[in-house]
Amino acid sequence: GRVAEAGVYYQRALAAKVALYGDDSPEVRSARRDVAWNRIDLGRREEALAEFRRVERAQTRLVEEILGFSSEAARLRFLDDVGLYGPFGTLGSAPDLARIVLQRKGLALDSILEERAARGPASGPEEPLAARELRQARQRLAELELSGVEGEAQTRVARRRAERASLRERIEAAEAQLAREFTSQGRDRRSLRVQVSDVQT
Repeated sequence: GRVAEAGVYYQRALAAKVALYGDDSPEVRSARRDVAWNRIDLGRREEALAEFRRVERAQTRLVEEILGFSSEAARLRFLDDVGLYGPFGTLGSAPDLARIVLQRKGLALDSILEERAARGPASGPEEPLAARELRQARQRLAELELSGVEGEAQTRVARRRAERASLRERIEAAEAQLAREFTSQGRDRRSLRVQVSDVQT
């Protein structure tokens, strides 16, 4: 019966986690979900939708950075995490739900095709240096993003934030190198930009 009071604490927790972990961290995405579900309990549908859409945008940015060159297990785990089918279904937002289904459906295949294009006919010693660098940086970033840091010491949190920033720089540099050789590299994933109107007849 104290849903409104709980909402104040959820909002404070969100602000504290943004300051501590950064806006794109798993902890912040989880805190935003808590705020959004609280808004649903309060009957504030539009505010809940706005928060869930912010979660989705953050997750989409993350997918663009880490999905390629991740293991199949990591792809499936992340796609399960970024679904957001339940919240948008609960809120009766058919356009959001349809967009997510369309965008997520091709992601795993998209990443596999990108990986094969960059590696060429074989990986290992013949794998292009930039492709290997991109694969390794994305795999490490995936590990960091899929494992929370809540409860860890402040110094370790700071180190992980610095490592994430460094990995993103490495990824950007490797993609720029590959873009000169493989046209599919360094571009936004088409599957993350598709809209329902694009496939309607």
